Amino acid sequence: KLGPSVISVYVLDNNQALSGAKVEVTGDMSHAGMVPVISEALETEAGLYQTKDFEFTMAGDWILSVLIKTADGKKLNLEKKLSVAGK
Repeated sequence: KLGPSVISVYVLDNNQALSGAKVEVTGDMSHAGMVPVISEALETEAGLYQTKDFEFTMAGDWILSVLIKTADGKKLNLEKKLSVAGK
């Protein structure tokens, strides 16, 4: 819903929790003119990364992009479309 949110990202390699990655979450609306919301997700336990300051600033259709950089240099970019309801 609209407002502050915790975004959780599980990073696994062969079903094993992967520690030491850098995870960045970017939220952008599907229409032009929106300033993206960018937040670093910090590791809270092995393989679990969570944002602390991510905020959905408007209701509507959003695209979340997650950039994962592992300690050994691998990169993965994932996207998820979602709809954010107003308060």
